[in-house]
Amino acid sequence: MSNTVRRKIAHTSIGSLVTLASFSALSFGAQAEDAWQFSATPYLFAPSIKGDASAGRFVNDTSIDVDSGDIFDHLDLGAMVHLETHHQSGWGAIVDYAFMDLYSKTQSPLNPDHQVKADVFQGTLEAFAAYRTTITPTDMIDTYAGIRWWDIDADLELRNGTTNPTVSSGDDWVDPVIGARWTKQWSPDWKTSLDGNVGGFGIVSDFTAALQAVVSYDISDGISLAAGYKALWVDYDNDKSGADHFAYDTVTHGPQIGVTFRF
Repeated sequence: MSNTVRRKIAHTSIGSLVTLASFSALSFGAQAEDAWQFSATPYLFAPSIKGDASAGRFVNDTSIDVDSGDIFDHLDLGAMVHLETHHQSGWGAIVDYAFMDLYSKTQSPLNPDHQVKADVFQGTLEAFAAYRTTITPTDMIDTYAGIRWWDIDADLELRNGTTNPTVSSGDDWVDPVIGARWTKQWSPDWKTSLDGNVGGFGIVSDFTAALQAVVSYDISDGISLAAGYKALWVDYDNDKSGADHFAYDTVTHGPQIGVTFRF
């Protein structure tokens, strides 16, 4: 069984567990005291991915350039969900999980007559401890810290018209992350939020960061519609040589929409 297949199975299982956890939280939340608030947001993300990847001895700084149209045309698997819980004391937790499998085609950096096909499997799992501070009746700030787990698998095929060699490589790693989110309630039904975080710090990745802006509208006491834009950066190199070398320097960005269930 290939690494790509194993990763797909693993992430499908994780997606099922996260979905099960959201429904379990729904059942628990219906019986929970008012001290706790829970929310679950399944969402769709239409990102573009741009950057470079290196794998093994012979594939270095190969361009990855996938737009949202490519992702939806060639998406084999995908799952995205955001979970939050907050206590009246201010403490809480945030979990976000997403993965997708896609590919792109670009010219070889070594020979313009050759083409490189990049089949990229990208999964991220974020888990944060959070603390909520109410600034005014309509403004609050959530500060948080935790981890972002990356799981990347890249199959890079050099199409030269004859042998078409393929290099399969990938890695998974965990970055420390700190961040903050500001939420503004503009009216009883409308609110916006701005979220930013940074991590890596050279401990694992050289750098990782995310920025997100969201507008949401309450269609009922327990359901909201949300739309926004998210950008996610990572600059990672496993510092290995030869066939074990893997590097991934990309930005994943695009619009997203979702439905939030509060209980």
